[in-house]
Amino acid sequence: MARSYIGVDIGASALRAVLLQKKRGAFTIARCRTAPFSFPAVSPAVMSRTNDFDKSQLIEALKPLLDGFAEGEERISLSLPESMGRLVLTEIDTLFKSKSEGREFLRWRLKNLLPLEPADIHLDYQVLKQGGTSQQLLVSLMSRQVVEVWEDVFDELGCFVSVLDFHALNCFNYYSALFDGGNDFSFICCEDGILNFFYFADRTLSYYRSRVTKEKGENLFQEIQRSIIDCRNHHEAILQNPLYFHADADFGLTLFSSLNSFFSGRTVFLDAGLEKFFQKKADCPAELFQSLAAAVGAAQRLMADR
Repeated sequence: MARSYIGVDIGASALRAVLLQKKRGAFTIARCRTAPFSFPAVSPAVMSRTNDFDKSQLIEALKPLLDGFAEGEERISLSLPESMGRLVLTEIDTLFKSKSEGREFLRWRLKNLLPLEPADIHLDYQVLKQGGTSQQLLVSLMSRQVVEVWEDVFDELGCFVSVLDFHALNCFNYYSALFDGGNDFSFICCEDGILNFFYFADRTLSYYRSRVTKEKGENLFQEIQRSIIDCRNHHEAILQNPLYFHADADFGLTLFSSLNSFFSGRTVFLDAGLEKFFQKKADCPAELFQSLAAAVGAAQRLMADR
């Protein structure tokens, strides 16, 4: 029997879940579900506000999404909005002997940037680039209380949160094979009212900006332009390199024309193209496939851990 891998993506307006199965080195989508949802935007500056999280409401919303979904699999990979935490790029002149040593060092090193006391922060990191005595890191920060709320919610539902990361990073993970041949490029993820802008130089994340925004159309394009201009202050060649753009299906193609002109024809609109991965007819409408990329990317994280 094929092993199952579950990704759950919490959005401001929808809940999304996928169940992947791995066969012959590739994956198929055995099941997917979506459900409408209304969730408050949480500012990182006040990300300890657990009163924004009604456990009973979350359980009530997630229960029909996951009932009969897991096929006996308890582990899930959870994708949360960037507004629930903070991503920080940092470079340090030391190497760590272990992951736990790295976390403690970074709590001390970044204490002036933390919105909470270091002991109250759930911190994790990825090594982006490592030299003989230095390394560049992408650090994710969340309130420990908020993380515990989500762990408790899924525990009530009979699941265990094994991997926890942010929406745009899971979305990037889904498309990662497309970027293998590129050294310098931009990646934009704009969904659920959150704009995330990444710039990679020499295959290393060198710039990151995230904004909660309700803007659409021309106003959203202007917000993206602000990210590009700010990035250009540090990386002059940004407009000479490709831009990969993932967005809500309803307005992504509208923005594509403006972005493609700005990048002189180097913009690629990322179509999730999930229909080719389904084992059978999907149990959610085709117009929602684009929004499932982060949930699939999250489930792939579990697959990679095996």
